[in-house]
Amino acid sequence: MNTSNISLPDWLTRCAENRPEHLAVQSDQVRWSFAELDRQATRLARQLATMGVQEGHRVALLAANGLPYVAFVHALTRLGAILVPLNLRLTLEELCWQVRDMHASLLVCDENNASLVTEIGLTVPELQLATLALVRLLPLYSLAVWVTFPPALSNVRSVLMATDRQAFAIGIKRTAMLHPQFAVMLA
Repeated sequence: MNTSNISLPDWLTRCAENRPEHLAVQSDQVRWSFAELDRQATRLARQLATMGVQEGHRVALLAANGLPYVAFVHALTRLGAILVPLNLRLTLEELCWQVRDMHASLLVCDENNASLVTEIGLTVPELQLATLALVRLLPLYSLAVWVTFPPALSNVRSVLMATDRQAFAIGIKRTAMLHPQFAVMLA
């Protein structure tokens, strides 16, 4: 089946419109409804766009699991950018290799990994750096959602790094069609 012309609807916006106060995600004592997650994702998407992130750009993320991570993934999806999640257990050398190999244009981290990302930035000076804390502090624009949607199901949405049996690092591309399937498997 050719999926290049099939598109994926923005299910988060649809959920925010249909059940705005329904629980979307929860972390510790913080709960976000679909409306709040939609607001956060829209806000981050706008801020990332002002930093030059656009469709097809690869954006690396070095952060612990949590609500900002979820909002960030949705923001990248809205922009059509490709998520490159980085493993927190890797060494500085391995992380530098990955961001270079993946041709990431931006590396975003949470506050706990800011010093490591600073070191990566010294080693990979062409890489733009940001933290989720700084992105959160930018003003919230009162514009309507301006991104084009929906993305084609065959568009790459993330690249996961893995090691094959011979210990060679490889990048596994996940398309928009596979993201809902992974979400269901991990739920």
